[in-house]
Amino acid sequence: MRVYALLMAAAAVVAPVMAGSSTNALQSAADSNTSNSQSTTTTSSGSSSTSLPTVELDYTIVQAVGGNTTVGYYKYQNIRFAKVPTGDLRFAAPEWPNVETETNTGTNLADADVDCSSEEDCLYLDVWAPADAVGRNLPVLVWTYGGGFTGGSKSQNTPEGLFDLSTDFVFVAYNYRLGITGLATGPTYQHEGGDANLCVWDSQHAFEWVQKYINNFGGNPDDVTAMGFSAGGSQ
Repeated sequence: MRVYALLMAAAAVVAPVMAGSSTNALQSAADSNTSNSQSTTTTSSGSSSTSLPTVELDYTIVQAVGGNTTVGYYKYQNIRFAKVPTGDLRFAAPEWPNVETETNTGTNLADADVDCSSEEDCLYLDVWAPADAVGRNLPVLVWTYGGGFTGGSKSQNTPEGLFDLSTDFVFVAYNYRLGITGLATGPTYQHEGGDANLCVWDSQHAFEWVQKYINNFGGNPDDVTAMGFSAGGSQ
């Protein structure tokens, strides 16, 4: 695997490119009807949702939450990449998630903007992929947010502006544990069975997930660029 670690030293470099235009915000499902791999799901209220593409993994099926059909990309949101880090796993390295029995629509299994500063069940990632990505073996850009290891989330920066320039890549952003659960360390803590610096373990596991599953979204696991800002760049 070729992984290039890129530390972005100034927010001014990242934000204008990644923020994108407000007109490129995620459109509703009704606007997203051009994919060749679509399925119809039923919402929790029982109403039928307009078709959006799905991607099948060996432990779940994820459905795009929306996208921009003019530019030509979809967003797959809140894909669980590790077991819920609570109970015996609260201070443990991440483990592979359990099988999910219902299609993950991006909002039915977690809040849309779940983050690790307020939720323990936060180890999710988002994938943004061109509508025609499957089979193209595209390069992958993995973004790690900053925030001093006390704040931030995978939703902090999004790639709409980059997709305005090119749709020849797949974008991934992930959450990692923050604060005491992300940074706890020390001889007593480790003697009692705690794994140190879990934020780094979470990041490593997210990249392992990319290696294992990004091909399902049209990405090339052997062409991965790691980009982060501040605390994210330090990892």
